[in-house]
Amino acid sequence: MGGLLLIALFNGAERFHAWSLQKEEGHPIRQVSAAFLSLTKLSWSRITQAFVYSALGHTTAFIGVWLSLQALGGSPTAIDIAFAYLVGTCCGTVAFLFPGSQFTWDAIFIGLLTSAAGYDLAQATGGVAVLRIEQIAMMLFGALPLLWLLWKLKRS
Repeated sequence: MGGLLLIALFNGAERFHAWSLQKEEGHPIRQVSAAFLSLTKLSWSRITQAFVYSALGHTTAFIGVWLSLQALGGSPTAIDIAFAYLVGTCCGTVAFLFPGSQFTWDAIFIGLLTSAAGYDLAQATGGVAVLRIEQIAMMLFGALPLLWLLWKLKRS
């Protein structure tokens, strides 16, 4: 359903943008419609390139999640973890709307691991805790190149 909505908004970007101009300046709907309108100006090769990079990023993230969960014990199948990862990612796009969205995603992923991948509650909670620690470590590691880039920018 989400994919169909995005396709409809992409195909009707000009009408969507015209309708959004009724909203006040800076309204989120107006910003989203402007983003869709700018996407329609991209070539199909650029859109395909973005899709491929997104797919590669999600594939890499899924492999990391799967390997981490395997390292903790149990024998999760790739299909079970792929399902949990993909549904968790889709739910995460909505979870950010709620206060404490990180905990919302954690709860969603724990629920998916227990219901779809056969983990018990303790295993799923431990697995999600390890994934959260890994995510925080990756963000801290990513901050170093960002600080370096900001330092270079400030020098120039």
